[in-house]
Amino acid sequence: MKLHRITNGIEASLVLLCAAVADAAAGGLGPTRLAVMAIAGVTWAMVVAHVASILSSSRLR
Repeated sequence: MKLHRITNGIEASLVLLCAAVADAAAGGLGPTRLAVMAIAGVTWAMVVAHVASILSSSRLR
C-alpha cells in the first residue's frame, strides 16, 4: 500500500473533498479534522523515515 501518496496534492485534495462531503452530511467538522490529522501524521512519519534512511546510507560513511 502506497500510503505516502496521500501527501501528494491531488490525493490530499480528494481526501479532503471526501471529508468535506462527510462534514456536510454530519453537520460538523469532525471528518475534516480527522483527515487533516491523518495527513499530517503520515507526513511527519515520512519525514522521520527519510531522515533515518539518509543517516543510515552507506554514502555518508
